Amino acid sequence: MDYFNIKTVNIIEEGQQFKEALEGNTNIKITTGIAPFLIIDHPKNLPLDGLSLQNQAPNGTMIYIHSPYTNKAKKESWENLKNESSVTVTVDMFYGAMVFFRKEQVKEHFKIRI
Repeated sequence: MDYFNIKTVNIIEEGQQFKEALEGNTNIKITTGIAPFLIIDHPKNLPLDGLSLQNQAPNGTMIYIHSPYTNKAKKESWENLKNESSVTVTVDMFYGAMVFFRKEQVKEHFKIRI
C-alpha cells in the first residue's frame, strides 16, 4: 500500500480481518465513504454490482476484491464488473482481484498466477 501512497481506505467486509490488519497503521485512515482505495470482502450472497461503485468511483480509484470466485453470484458479479465501461484495468489473481478506474488508460484485463 505504500507503493500507491494510499492515505484513505474504505473497507466493506463481513468480518473484521482487514480492519484489524490496518488498525495499527497510523498512516492510513479508514472511512465509510468513497475512498481512493477500497477493500471488498463480500458476505456470501452479496453481488459486486449491488454496491454500484462503478458509478461513484472517481478517476484513480483502486478496489481490491477478496475471493471473487467464492460462489456463483460473486463470479458473475466479477465478470460483470470487468465489463463495466468505467473500469479500465482488472487484475485477476484468483484468490483476489484488483480493479482500477483510470480514464486515461486503455481497457485491459490481466490474469496472473500467484
